[in-house]
Amino acid sequence: MIIKSSLQIREFYNLFLEIVHIYLIVYVHIYLNVYSPTRKNKKAIVKIYNDSHQIYGSPKIAEILHKHGIKGCQKYVYSIMKEANIKPKYLKHKIKTTISKGNDRKLHNLLKRQFNPKDLERV
Repeated sequence: MIIKSSLQIREFYNLFLEIVHIYLIVYVHIYLNVYSPTRKNKKAIVKIYNDSHQIYGSPKIAEILHKHGIKGCQKYVYSIMKEANIKPKYLKHKIKTTISKGNDRKLHNLLKRQFNPKDLERV
C-alpha cells in the first residue's frame, strides 16, 4: 500500500488506531511526549545539572549546551529548569575577617621585641 496524500495518511492512522482501540488524540499526545525535542533537551539539562553537583544555573548550562551543538538560549533553559523544579545551589565564599584567639600562640615574634611591661597601666 503506497500512501500519497495527507488524507490517506490520516485514514491509515484512523484505521490502525481502530484496530488497536486507541483514540487519535491519545496517540498523538503520547507520540509528541515521547519524541519531542523538548523532552530530549530536558534530559540533557538535568544530566548537566546533576553532573555539576547541582551548582550550575541556566547561563552556564546554556553555554554547555551550545558547546554540544544543542540550540537553546538562557531563557529556554531557565523555563525548562523551572518546569522541572530545578534550582542551583549557589556557593557563598566566606572570608575570614579576624584571626581567632587560638592562633596568638602560633604567631612568631619576628622583630624580637620584649612585650612584657612591668606595670600594665603604663604606656
